[in-house]
Order: sequence, then C-alpha cells, then structure tokens
Amino acid sequence: MTTYTRPVVNGTPTTAQTIKAAHINEPVDFLFDTVLAGGITADQLAALSVTAGKIGTDAVITAKIQDAAVTGAKFNSNAVDDSTIELSSDQLQLKDDGITAAKLNSALDTVKAWGKVTSAGAISGTGFNITSANRDSTGVYTITWGTDFADTDYAVAITYINPPQSDMAPKITTQLAGSVVVTTQSQGSGPINSAFMISAFGDQ
Repeated sequence: MTTYTRPVVNGTPTTAQTIKAAHINEPVDFLFDTVLAGGITADQLAALSVTAGKIGTDAVITAKIQDAAVTGAKFNSNAVDDSTIELSSDQLQLKDDGITAAKLNSALDTVKAWGKVTSAGAISGTGFNITSANRDSTGVYTITWGTDFADTDYAVAITYINPPQSDMAPKITTQLAGSVVVTTQSQGSGPINSAFMISAFGDQ
C-alpha cells in the first residue's frame, strides 16, 4: 500500500513544498488503493446488492399471484346466481336461468296487447302488440294482434273513452287467435261509433 505525505497542513503548504497537479490526485489515488488493498471490493458490493436471484427466492411472482388471485372460476363458485336466489311462492322466483324475455312473454298474467282505438277506427299513440284497428261499419271494429294468441281462450278488456251515450256497452262478436271484433253499441239504439281502450291477456 502506498503512503502519501500531505503537502498541505491546515490549508497552508508545508515548507519548501508547493501544490502540484499530482498532489490534487493523491486523495483519489489513496481511495482507489484502499479498495484494491482489501477495503470495499467489487465482490463485497455484489454480495450486498439486491440481485434478481435474491428477489426471485421470496418475491411475489406471477405464478404465486395466479395461485391466490381472484379468478373467474373462484368468483363464479361463490357468487350469487339464479340457483341461489328464491323468494316465497307468491313472489318473484329467479330459477332456471332467471327471467328471460320468452318467459315473460309466456306468463299468463302479463298483458299481451293494449291500445287506444279512436271512434274512426285507428290506434291512438303507439299501443302494444296491435298491428291495426279498423272500423268495418258503424260501431264495429276489428283489432288485429301483432303476435297471435295460442288459441281463442284469452281475455279481452274494453273501456269506453267519453262514450256518446250513457247506456253504451261493448260486445265481442268475433274472437280469433289473431284478431278480435268489437261492437260498441247502445242498449237502446244499437251500434254507435265510440273510442275505447282495449287490452288482452292470455298465452301466445
């Protein structure tokens, strides 16, 4: 190991010595020599450093994350689905894949068609599942359904809208799976044109 004599004492050059370029490099050379002589070596730095190998030993790696992660299968196995929800018998039940449009459409207690018919024989507004309304003659209206009923065993409800006479009473004269004929009539004077509301219930 090389020994160096400091050329400066308390900031003042020693007697008969001046600061030379070589003197400025001496502290750096001293540190370098110390490292080479057994101080902090490259191997020691490597031994203390954080390496990929050390991280890999106890680290959270992709495999470990996947092993404990919340996966679709784990979520599905504990999730609330249509097989775990059931209400009392008089309430909605979510079973057999839950509620679908087809099941709603097949329910007997769901309105299958509705609309407002003008006295002239037209649908007022949009209505639902009614293709057309036509006045065939005085007080006689044919209502055609958009989707036919399964048979003729379905119910039709009719309510007058501002009837022209107080003794008005509706009458179903013809009922088919795809249409119904309604007669709006007065008990005293026979068929009279009148606006009415109509709805239908049954299996389709």
